[in-house]
Amino acid sequence: MNHQFATLLLGAILAAPAAVPIEPVAAIVDAFRTHGVVAVTAGHGDARGYAFAQLLIHDPRLIAAINDIVIEEGSSRYQDVADRFVRGDNVPVASLRHVWRDTTQPGLGYDRQWEEFFTAIRGINASLPAAKRIRVLLGDPPIDWENVKTPEEHRKWIEMRDTFPADLIQREVLSKGRHALLTYGQMHFQRKNLNANYESEGPA
Repeated sequence: MNHQFATLLLGAILAAPAAVPIEPVAAIVDAFRTHGVVAVTAGHGDARGYAFAQLLIHDPRLIAAINDIVIEEGSSRYQDVADRFVRGDNVPVASLRHVWRDTTQPGLGYDRQWEEFFTAIRGINASLPAAKRIRVLLGDPPIDWENVKTPEEHRKWIEMRDTFPADLIQREVLSKGRHALLTYGQMHFQRKNLNANYESEGPA
C-alpha cells in the first residue's frame, strides 16, 4: 500500500461518522418502504436469535408491514400443514413438528422454539382480518427422507438450499407484490461463498 493511499484511507476513516445504534424494529419496518424482502439472522439454535425473532413477530409495527415470513428451518414438503396451522385449523402439534424435524438438516430442529413461533403466528392471525394474516413460507427443499438412501441422494437436496428459497421468494412474494421477512443464517446472505475462497461455481 503506498503512503499517499494509506493517508487518504486513514483520513476517510477518521472523517466517517461514528456508528450509532438504532432501534431494530423501526429500522426493519423502514426498510420495507423500499424493499419487498428484508433479511435478518435469527435461529440456528441461538437463544438470542430466537428471542429477537419473538420480539419481531410480537411487534405490531412489523406485522403491519409484512405479508410473509420465510424461514430456513422448515421443510416445504409440509407447507400445507404450516398454512393450515397458522390460519387456525385443527392441526395436531405432532403433525406440525414435521415442518422443522424433517428438513434437509434434521438435527437443527428445536421443538420448543418452533412451537412457540408457530403458535405465536397462529395467535396473531386470529386477531387479523383474513387479507392481513401472516403466512409462514418454508424455505428448505421438500426432501422425502423415505427415498433418500445414499449421501449422493442427500447431497442433491443440500445443493438446492439457496436456489429453492430464491425461487420460492420470487414466486410467492415478489411476483405477487407482497412483503416478506426472511430469517436465515448469515452464511446464506453472502454474494460469494467464503468457504470456497469466494467462488460461486459448482456446489459452493
